Amino acid sequence: MGDTKKLLGKRIKELRILKKLRQSELAEIISIEPRSLSKIESGFHFPKDEHLEKLACALGVEIKDLFTFAHIKDNDGLLLDINNLLKSASGNQLATAHKIIEALLK
Repeated sequence: MGDTKKLLGKRIKELRILKKLRQSELAEIISIEPRSLSKIESGFHFPKDEHLEKLACALGVEIKDLFTFAHIKDNDGLLLDINNLLKSASGNQLATAHKIIEALLK
């Protein structure tokens, strides 16, 4: 559940920012301490059941949408995606990708 907690926290933070809410404002709306919301968004705590519904309502989404985080990737996920893209690249594309990555990382 560690990964789920982190992804859920990132998703809640993403939705909160889209709604232009500060952490303290969302915490007040769902009746929890700002520190508790911070721990949820950081992936340290999983929200209580009763807070999931309040979070979804405050963020203007359904509860299931809180768990839509396929688009949120950690470093391992990004590396896997890049590796998969490079596997299908031609020799010229690989050379170009190498030059771009090398330039970005210098």
